[in-house]
Amino acid sequence: MDFGRLTAFGLLFLTVGPVACYGAAPVVRARFENEFRCRNNVSVTSLAGNAYRVSGCGRTAVYSCFNPVGGGGQTTWGGGQLVGGYGGTTCIREADPGSGGPSPAASRARAQAESAQLAVRFDEARGATVVQADLDLSPLRLQCLGAPQIDAGRVLVVLSTAGSVFTCRCPALALVGDDTSVELPLSAEDRPADATTIRFDATPEQIAAAAAAFRLEVRCCDAARSVNARQSEVLRQFVARFREIVAATPPVAPPEPPPVPQPVPTAVPEAPPEPAPTPDVAPVPEAQPPT
Repeated sequence: MDFGRLTAFGLLFLTVGPVACYGAAPVVRARFENEFRCRNNVSVTSLAGNAYRVSGCGRTAVYSCFNPVGGGGQTTWGGGQLVGGYGGTTCIREADPGSGGPSPAASRARAQAESAQLAVRFDEARGATVVQADLDLSPLRLQCLGAPQIDAGRVLVVLSTAGSVFTCRCPALALVGDDTSVELPLSAEDRPADATTIRFDATPEQIAAAAAAFRLEVRCCDAARSVNARQSEVLRQFVARFREIVAATPPVAPPEPPPVPQPVPTAVPEAPPEPAPTPDVAPVPEAQPPT
């Protein structure tokens, strides 16, 4: 399957970057009420940077909220440490309620959550579902693309070097952990003329092995980029979703073989009929002379 068109036009992501106001307010309110046992006269004030100040019962707390993979109020294949259980929005309470914005810890948590995304879209032209995992390995980006209904044994891995000083076109991509090493060869779909994108072939089993590795790194030539815990989780979700679609896809019956041509019997010419037997004729007695 040619994934070039899919990467060119992008996929419909099931996550959103900013947190919608209607999604975060119920989360921070519920979090505050549970933490401070306060349910009367609770007020929520929106601050900069998707932060919220919640006050009530003489207490005040500031929460920073963001949507991890699979958030945005959708029922998706995301996950993570969700607080409040509303639409996949995660909120972290700040250490300093008077700061008026997200703390460094919350900023780091948000950056890690947003460093990986999972997307699923139906490609109408091909009549198949495409699954994509997108990992930000700054300054590199790594994508895993799969169309399990078309090829249940193949994943296209795309390494993008746009915006970086990375110029090496590695002949293979290595996914290396403490107890795992997976080497992915160049794909037949790789385009050497495209200097900022390198394509590799993988199997779902190889991606699953890499996602389960401890301290995973992506290595290309002399460059190595660490994969964080969220990104490993997204790779596991990618494989799980890929396999889920495979299991739900009815097997395609093999085409029936063409009928075996039957030999045409050769007509045997009939033997000519035997001539009818000639009837026996009694011999005519010879005439006797008179005496």
